[in-house]
Amino acid sequence: MKRVIPSSFLAVPSFTAVALAFTVLTMTACPDNEGRQTDLGGSNAIPDLDKLPTGPLNGKPAAGVPVKRGAMDISVKDEDRTETRLNDLMKTYGAYVESRRSSAAAPGVHLPQGVVREITLTLKVEASKFGQFMDKVKALGNLLHFEAQTEDVTLAFMDIKARMNHQRNMEQRLLGYLKEPGRTGMPAAEVEKELAAVREKLSRLNARLRFMENQIAYSTLVLRILVAPNGMPTGAASTLQQLRIAIPWLAAEAVLMVLIFFGITRLRRPRSS
Repeated sequence: MKRVIPSSFLAVPSFTAVALAFTVLTMTACPDNEGRQTDLGGSNAIPDLDKLPTGPLNGKPAAGVPVKRGAMDISVKDEDRTETRLNDLMKTYGAYVESRRSSAAAPGVHLPQGVVREITLTLKVEASKFGQFMDKVKALGNLLHFEAQTEDVTLAFMDIKARMNHQRNMEQRLLGYLKEPGRTGMPAAEVEKELAAVREKLSRLNARLRFMENQIAYSTLVLRILVAPNGMPTGAASTLQQLRIAIPWLAAEAVLMVLIFFGITRLRRPRSS
């Protein structure tokens, strides 16, 4: 005889929480991509990025050419004191401000609760001093979020150099045609037109090379300063930090629902008479 289970008892809770818990656990257990490291305000030390190679020397690429970037969020109580200390650090390490954006608490401006001003600075510092500089900046306030990454641009750097060499060879060849018009039978005006196009390509490639060399020589730190005179702002913690807090509850709910599912499946299985 089969056991009859009331339909109300068979109403198994939704498994959305199970999927969410599994996703969160996977995100937390797996390291970030591309060598990214995250510090959520604990005691983890900032990685020593200064030990990485700094890239091309005299236009020649090293064994690995990295571009170093970082992002940091800190909260502070005293805006003026923090800016003074930051300016002193920038003078010490030879850093400079590439861009600055500031937002004050006002109607229509969304800031975390308790924050009266948000300042976002894009700072540039020599690649060899990047790790030391970030360590010092970290100590300016309460660290809310940190991440750093390196991108190997060796292939892109070498590709630009190769394209430039090719265009220079073309330039010399066309100049030779202008000196000896009879070699090709091309009108001088046509040769000059081709020469102008080659030189335009060289100019664009040279601009790209200068930009890449600057990115290699000077690392970038995007610093977000939250000014909260009354202490740590609320709602400023990262999403990942909030998910980690919720993990124990999500995991417990997931285990409970899995046990209920297998229990009901076992009860519904017909028994041999």
